[in-house]
Amino acid sequence: MQIAQLRNAPTDPQWKWLRKSTCERFGLVSHSVLWNQTTGQMILVCLKSKTGADYSLNDAALKQLVQLEDQGQIRQGYVGQINDEIDREELVAWDTAKNVKRKLNGVMPRDGQFGDYHFVTGGFGAGSGFDPVVLGASRINRTIHNTWSEAELNFGGFGRR
Repeated sequence: MQIAQLRNAPTDPQWKWLRKSTCERFGLVSHSVLWNQTTGQMILVCLKSKTGADYSLNDAALKQLVQLEDQGQIRQGYVGQINDEIDREELVAWDTAKNVKRKLNGVMPRDGQFGDYHFVTGGFGAGSGFDPVVLGASRINRTIHNTWSEAELNFGGFGRR
């Protein structure tokens, strides 16, 4: 995938925001998730902390994203970072879920309100550690036409609608 296409995934009509209930059903808790049915790619979205330069990443959600890829339910999992303090919605950094997991190998997550979290810097280095940021749909502006309904989801059958 071209870099520009992934950077603009939050506003690209090929990418759809998964509903909170769907994220929870697949174990992708405390994050917003973008899904591209055609390519089978999924992005676990991390938002910038309001109190520092770090991004919080739920440890269980990262592991689940890697598992979805390993099981063939998605073709490629990414972790993306959005700084919602800027005017436009675009990914400011991203990496594959497996690379992020590898980079965090040996880094102990911290306890958070929604489970264990890693605090990572832009570009996915280990962060300095602030209180966890509550990540949710209300912090990102999205339109209803750019959201998958439960009936439209077809993990593992990407390319078919």
